[in-house]
Amino acid sequence: MTLYSPDVVLMDINMPKVDGIEGLKRIKSKFPQIKVLIQTAFDDSDKVFKAISNGASGYILKSDNPTRILQAIEEVYEGGASMNPAIARKVMEYFVPKKTQEILTPKEQEVLKFLSEGLSYKMVADKLGVSYSTINTHTKHIYEKLHISSLGEAIYWYYRNSQP
Repeated sequence: MTLYSPDVVLMDINMPKVDGIEGLKRIKSKFPQIKVLIQTAFDDSDKVFKAISNGASGYILKSDNPTRILQAIEEVYEGGASMNPAIARKVMEYFVPKKTQEILTPKEQEVLKFLSEGLSYKMVADKLGVSYSTINTHTKHIYEKLHISSLGEAIYWYYRNSQP
């Protein structure tokens, strides 16, 4: 990188030895001024958000036509954030508040409802006829899906999103 000093790097995610996300991290840590445009065949949300959260300046697909790819490179070079329209839609949908029913399974909703009512894990387990460990597993899944780390946050999220 120091030999050529690029302004923009066009990088695939699926590469041998070091994947594109790791490559992106390395570039951004050593050369934060370099803009990295991800070009890949993958449009799944996990890869998109990993790339964006690690400093990608844009995300386009290999299926984009050559004119669109050149346009994306120019946009990123000029300081913009270029995205394939389907990717941009995924990003926008991520920020739209979702109702509990769309995120959590019915069992997770039930567990969260009981926890929100003040029941302990043991009480919820007894009420549902399952083990404490099962309730603990459901709670871990709830935390992961809601991107939270405490019961207080889960209860806050429940009341904010579940009430009509």
